[in-house]
Amino acid sequence: MTSIILTGATGNAGSAILTNALASPLISRVTVLARRAPSVQSDKLTTIILPSDEYPRGFEELPPALVERLKGHDAVVWALGISQTQVDKDEFHKITYDYTVAGASALKALGSKDKPLRFVFMSGMGVTQGPPGMFTPLFARVKGEAERALLAMESDTFTSVFVRPGGIIPSAEVRPVPISQLTAASTPRALFHSLGIRRRQLRLSLRGDHVVRARRRMPPPCQRTGMGRALRRPHYRERPPQEAGGGVPGCSELAGR
Repeated sequence: MTSIILTGATGNAGSAILTNALASPLISRVTVLARRAPSVQSDKLTTIILPSDEYPRGFEELPPALVERLKGHDAVVWALGISQTQVDKDEFHKITYDYTVAGASALKALGSKDKPLRFVFMSGMGVTQGPPGMFTPLFARVKGEAERALLAMESDTFTSVFVRPGGIIPSAEVRPVPISQLTAASTPRALFHSLGIRRRQLRLSLRGDHVVRARRRMPPPCQRTGMGRALRRPHYRERPPQEAGGGVPGCSELAGR
């Protein structure tokens, strides 16, 4: 049985993760750190409000007293976040990077050599840990900075996992607009239903140690004849070019059709 700490539990991804965690027989306890209590109730659920009179700095600093209270948890699922379109650049950086790094820095004390703490971070498709390009969006830059910071913290008592969905279709309780409006502007391959992403994150909180990206990649130009065809051919791998300077592989260089 595993006990987890969850942030962002009232948001899009976090609310679905919470629902699945409470229903899972593998999860014995869920402690939510949130600005407001989630709508669901369960004997397995404990909610700690941040900020509060007891913890006035909220996610900016998790004090030793709070960390002591959280002892005994095995993993953290950090789904706290906000869209870059809803806040200015500084606020987005504070929520996405500062809160994440502050939380991981404090909570890594919960791990031990016998049982390292696993920190599952909700990142996003397009995030890069290397130098960002000229047209790299803000969210990809900042989440990339957060991933690098988490990797730098890794030790024999703390490990990190990054989940990179291309997009998440909200579950009904947090859906602000009709589902047709959400899918109209997004390619189907890049979307995860929130009830699906929650299961992937829960599995990673129990085991695994890798980056999880969108399941399907775009095919090379020779196969880009329509999204429907791309979805019917999700499994392929690129063979190395036969000659130096081979460039983009052609259809004959693809396997697993």
